[in-house]
Amino acid sequence: MQSAWLKSVCVVLLALACLSPSLAEEPSAEDSKKGTKSPTMTVFGDLIEIGAGLQITPEGGKPLQFNKQPLVSWSNPTRPAAPHGCIFVWNQEGRPQVIGSVFTFVVRNEARIKHQLHSLSADPLEATFRDLTVWKPTQPGITWQNVAEGIAPHANERLRLTQMRGIARQFRARLDKPDGTRTQLELKPTPLYRYQSKPEKIVDGAIFSFANGTDPDVLMQLEAYEDDAANTRWRCAFARFHYWRLVVEDSQGTVVWQVEEEPGLKLMTQGDPRLMHLPYVSYIFDQQPIESD
Repeated sequence: MQSAWLKSVCVVLLALACLSPSLAEEPSAEDSKKGTKSPTMTVFGDLIEIGAGLQITPEGGKPLQFNKQPLVSWSNPTRPAAPHGCIFVWNQEGRPQVIGSVFTFVVRNEARIKHQLHSLSADPLEATFRDLTVWKPTQPGITWQNVAEGIAPHANERLRLTQMRGIARQFRARLDKPDGTRTQLELKPTPLYRYQSKPEKIVDGAIFSFANGTDPDVLMQLEAYEDDAANTRWRCAFARFHYWRLVVEDSQGTVVWQVEEEPGLKLMTQGDPRLMHLPYVSYIFDQQPIESD
């Protein structure tokens, strides 16, 4: 009986080995690389290398540190141009001063690539790319507002994250299209970025996103900070990541932040002097035709 069972098992294993060679032989590392494409690679090159090519410097300071690890790779198949890209931050003393995205999209038979940048800094900035000044915001990028006045930031890092998620859930954001359509954006529970900065007295910080799919359109920067009286408090600020009108309301339906549409950003090209002073820019810096089969 045992011999018949063993014989049957051998027959099955032999058949599987014939049908699927991978069961009999492990693929080599070289074979694994074949046909594998990096999610950051595009027809314009690697998005990480392109992001690293942006040098951003505060007025009178040293260049910001570029974080080569993308915060997220995103896409938005709901939009006709089917954009996709990566989000990065530029830091100073552990605190993000700029958040940006490098992304590609398609218009008719042409592939295009954009930089999308938003200042999180209180200082004027200057960004250069391929020896050209492409962005020069002159005003603070965000406006802070105190939140959760009755809730002291917890001493435990994990529990502070729970607090931050709870605070973020008190807000809802929407995108208002030029045709009047309103799209409610989804708050992503996992922050895009988490940080601390002793020099800036930031006990804990996070950047949350309100997104359309995986495509962030509104950013919320939330910090537990130490004030002048050595008390630890919460504050937040919002930032746009789209040129259409954006609105944020609190749990009572009161508008706490809004920005109007900036139609000029739709077709902005790098170095446009009419728009490069804005705290948020989104500009095309390269394009190439798509070859048809």
